Formats: sequence, structure tokens, C-alpha cells
Amino acid sequence: MLPLPALTIFTLIGFPPADSDRIKGWCADKLEVNWGNPDPERQRRSARNMRAYVEYCAAFVARRRHEIARGEPADDLVGALVTDERALTDVEITSLNFASSFAGHETTTNLLGNMLRHLLADSGPDGSGAWAVRASGRGSARTAP
Repeated sequence: MLPLPALTIFTLIGFPPADSDRIKGWCADKLEVNWGNPDPERQRRSARNMRAYVEYCAAFVARRRHEIARGEPADDLVGALVTDERALTDVEITSLNFASSFAGHETTTNLLGNMLRHLLADSGPDGSGAWAVRASGRGSARTAP
């Protein structure tokens, strides 16, 4: 199952749902190359996969431009960028998709995971830790009824 942040950003961009697992894999390769410590063979494999992802993004932009020219709706981020009167180039739109698809879900997924880990780890023996306070509503901002 695809994490909600990935599903959200991929849908916003307009990527086909059938490609989600492959895109998520490419994003994992980007994460490994940029912040991991892969061995040389893994680095080469990840670099090839990142190139394949850039090529996928470029082909996706070209396909959306063609679909919109045929009259199909421009109801996603790529469609909005393709039809924007400020006329970004396909290379610029490809670059935005490549960066947004990674940054739009990896950071949010990691933030949610780290927040949950912190809340669970910060519970004191008497139950008065961060998790207990937040679960009780005592640590939350109250809203008027």
C-alpha cells in the first residue's frame, strides 16, 4: 500500500496510479544516492534508476502536453503548468515534477514517522508523557464549540 503523502503528491502531479510503486522506488533511489552510503554498485544502479525517472518525467510532460492539445482536461499540476500563459519549458516542468514528487512525500512520511516515534518514546511511567497529554487533549489548542 502506498503511503498517503506519496499518493497525494503523485495524484496532484497527475501521475497514473499504476506507476506509483515504480515512482516510489525511484524516489527511494534518489534518497539513497543523496543521503545514504551505498556501495559503488548500488550507486551506479541508483544513478541509472534516477536517469530513468527523469526520462519518465520528461515523457509524462510531453504526453500531457499532447493530451491537452487534443482537448483532454488539464486537471492536474502538469496540466496547469503546460497551459499556464507564462509558458514554462518542458525541461522546467520535468524538473519540477522530479523534485516535487520526491520532496512532496518523503519529507512528510518521515516527519509523521518521527513524530509518532517521539510521542511513543516520551511517555513517562505514570502515563503523563507527551503521548498521554496529547491523547487526552490537554496539550491541544481548544476550539470554541
